[in-house]
Amino acid sequence: MYHKDAKTKIVATIGPSSEKLLELKALINHGVDVFRLNFKHNTVEWHADVIKRIRSLKPMYTKPGEFPAIMLDLQGPSIRLVLAHNSIIVRPNEPLTVTDTPTTSQQIGFTYKNLGNFLQDGDKIYADDGKFSFTVKKQGNVTQLIPHEGGELLTKKSVNLPGIYNRLDIKPLTERDLQGLKLALLEQVELLAVSFVRSIHDIVYVHEKIEEFKKALHLEHTPTPQIVSKIETVEGVENIEEITIASDAIMVARGDLAIEAGFYTIPYYQSKIVETANNYKRPVIIATQMLESMTRNYLPTRAEITDVGHAVEDRADAIMFSGETAMGHHPTRVVEVAQKILNFTEKKFEEMEPIQVEIQDYTGQNTDNPLFPITKQASHAIKVMQKFDNFQLAEYNLSTAAYHLYLKHIDTVTAFIVFTNTGKKATYLSKYKPSAPIIAFVPNWRVYGITKLAYNVHPIIWPNTDFRNIKEQNVLDAIKYLKQNTNLIKPGKHIISVYTKQIAPKINPRVLEIIPIQ
Repeated sequence: MYHKDAKTKIVATIGPSSEKLLELKALINHGVDVFRLNFKHNTVEWHADVIKRIRSLKPMYTKPGEFPAIMLDLQGPSIRLVLAHNSIIVRPNEPLTVTDTPTTSQQIGFTYKNLGNFLQDGDKIYADDGKFSFTVKKQGNVTQLIPHEGGELLTKKSVNLPGIYNRLDIKPLTERDLQGLKLALLEQVELLAVSFVRSIHDIVYVHEKIEEFKKALHLEHTPTPQIVSKIETVEGVENIEEITIASDAIMVARGDLAIEAGFYTIPYYQSKIVETANNYKRPVIIATQMLESMTRNYLPTRAEITDVGHAVEDRADAIMFSGETAMGHHPTRVVEVAQKILNFTEKKFEEMEPIQVEIQDYTGQNTDNPLFPITKQASHAIKVMQKFDNFQLAEYNLSTAAYHLYLKHIDTVTAFIVFTNTGKKATYLSKYKPSAPIIAFVPNWRVYGITKLAYNVHPIIWPNTDFRNIKEQNVLDAIKYLKQNTNLIKPGKHIISVYTKQIAPKINPRVLEIIPIQ
């Protein structure tokens, strides 16, 4: 039986502990909103099989928002170690010589050819998720790495190069990523996570590759995955504003970010990234080690419990589990514990005064709006991204007005009904964290995916509907459906409906109304 208490969404990574049909079903029943497939691991065939397995469960979940979306997570431009053997013993202060083709245990190489030529004296390099750190020492044409820690270093381990990436010619997508992109398009995956996003240009590159692949695969009319940008470098944080505008959602990828920027920066950078995503009304996920100790233990640490609760306080839309659900001993227990923490914290925050807003002219087009901070850099980003239609200020104004109307009738409003062709009306509205559920009627699984990430949004695919010209009968049909199939709306209360209506060619006013439920 499906059970979901928390309004904050839960993303669960699928792996050996959760890939079988029964485990997938159990995770859905415990309230997972998005299944993440980490394309860094396993074969293309494995990922295709898991996607089919997940989708085979779809007929069992027919109520609004029950069935999870799928997010394929590309590894990005990962640089890895090349060693002469499967492993070498590293000793503190004993230098390793950088070469493209190591032949001894005193040499070290990288998958990025001639990397030594781009390194400068004093650079810091990290390997194996930060377990090993090195300082670069240049002696003429020889480049050496001076280890700070000792231990066994394995070949093919990942490398972090903070402050060095800008010197390298690295494409945002590797050959492996392009295989994943092709799979995402063929399987029509709803969400595509892109790793190590450093600027808006990386997002433009990904969009261009998507269009190129769709044409080559004759998929011009199939939905395009929504882009989730993973922020895990200092450059990504510095360009967070333009990246956020160019993306459909943002992920605070704390694992690599802690290595790239320094572990001590994470609390500040997490808050900065989440605040920016909220300012620009993009769903935001907090990821990495949320309940890490539950990979083995039945209960989390007090610090982890606090971490999950603070995600609500920061106004994040979702939290994500990696090893906890992919390789952990009891993945469904992880989700169950998270639900309890999130639900309790959400209720306590709902007891506080709601977020206050001033009414805006929601019928206006792209006019200045003091609640929507547009800087010079952000304005440039909007112009670059215009062809991807990612920025809709009119939808933002309408959602703001809907929330303002909700505040006026907060005691009687039982739900929002939002007809949204892109998901923007619902995801923007969710940023105000209303306690009333936001029921989003959407045209396809692509829009379902992005609304499934947004706080307290319950998406429903509503086919054969002109979302640019919603009529009174569409609203009545939606209310009838909800009465018959959910307990989200209650007689004697009101719903707020939000939609677009056409009154003349090329004139599509945004409509907002409050409707009593009989």
